Amino acid sequence: MKIDTENKVDMNSIELKRNFVSVASHEIRTPLSSILLSVSLIEKYTQQQQTELIFKQTRKIKNTITNLKSILEDFLSLEKLDTGQVTAAFETFDLAELSNEIIEEMQEMALPDQKLRLICDVERSVNLDRNLLKNAIINLISNAIKYAGAPAIIELKVSTCPDKTVIRVTDNGIGIQEAEQANLFRPFYRIHSSGTIPGTGLGLTIVQRYTGLMKGTITFESKPGQKTSFKMVFPAQLQAAAKGAG
Repeated sequence: MKIDTENKVDMNSIELKRNFVSVASHEIRTPLSSILLSVSLIEKYTQQQQTELIFKQTRKIKNTITNLKSILEDFLSLEKLDTGQVTAAFETFDLAELSNEIIEEMQEMALPDQKLRLICDVERSVNLDRNLLKNAIINLISNAIKYAGAPAIIELKVSTCPDKTVIRVTDNGIGIQEAEQANLFRPFYRIHSSGTIPGTGLGLTIVQRYTGLMKGTITFESKPGQKTSFKMVFPAQLQAAAKGAG
């Protein structure tokens, strides 16, 4: 029985490495090719003194580098999680303040016809890992921006009550087909509608594991063609216990 378990672990490790190589080779090669093309065009437009076209290509380079940075960060985050380098550092902070900060940052990433909305029903401070929570929320909003399409409303709703903290990210976009919903949290899994949208298929895996490190749970519901909503729930009594233990 022990040998079977070890073999299973080895096979899972091999599969993850194979997926990593496959995704990395595609998702990293594509933006690098795009950057090289833009640089070549800039050289051409510089000779022709076409300033507006030069600015267009420099903006494209910046966006491509941002996407590439996100891809590399996903790989690094998964590696740190797998090797136990990530732990939850609980601290008390203002959830409403953090939520406003996130919305301001993410609005810059939204498409012109996408609107980000914040609903706060926060009556107390929370005791969680601020950095892990921020990264988890940003990841969920980033997914909504990429997959909801435009026009769309992307809503972050945060609330506290005596026994729990609830955080929802909802969009009224294209939704997720039922046949794909069971695989959403699987590493490297990408829905078929992703098309040319850049990504690693690791974002939701990382969010799920960050949520678990903070003793919370994450669930979702989606109606194809109508909406998608992710909900993180953190029990208040566990927050208090973590605070006391610190």
